[in-house]
Amino acid sequence: MALDESRWLLQWTEGEQGRRRVRALTLSTDFLALGDPIDLSDPGMNAGGGQAVRVDQGVVSLFLVQRATTYELFATPLSCL
Repeated sequence: MALDESRWLLQWTEGEQGRRRVRALTLSTDFLALGDPIDLSDPGMNAGGGQAVRVDQGVVSLFLVQRATTYELFATPLSCL
């Protein structure tokens, strides 16, 4: 997703089945990494899918976390100033 005229936010899911995590990385206009990837989901969770949404002061990352036989929707606010 475009953050402004010079930066992008990339959100993805990675990991093995049952131990997936959601991560994000800020990219330059040329799609070069600006820093290191960050974990959006807590360690030990089985998280995945999701969408990043722009809000007034930054971005909210939404993703699913598996809890036994159900799923919970998690929201993680990001400051992308």
